[in-house]
Amino acid sequence: MDGFKRYRSLWILVFFLIPGGCAHHVKIPINGTTTSFYHEDGPLKGHVKDSVKIWESLFLGLISMDLYVGADKAYEDTGETGNPFYTSLKPWNRNASDMWHFRKFLEFWGWKL
Repeated sequence: MDGFKRYRSLWILVFFLIPGGCAHHVKIPINGTTTSFYHEDGPLKGHVKDSVKIWESLFLGLISMDLYVGADKAYEDTGETGNPFYTSLKPWNRNASDMWHFRKFLEFWGWKL
């Protein structure tokens, strides 16, 4: 993982240039092998590797009932990743504020479409 951490800024820049949805399937070469930018299984599925922020998790995790509240996530369909790209810390608004369903997201935040 040292190679990933060393070149993380470069990989983040590359991922800004890749259209959404495609970045999840790109493999990063490290020490003669490849790895995904995201966790592919387990409780962190759909989160960017090494992006959990311990202080945000401790202070906001209990309020939002999500221990990975500060971690970076894949902007993909919730059905594929298993975690919504939500924008409200209230647990009952998690699905309503999911940015993947953009029209629903805008209506949640008061936009009249």
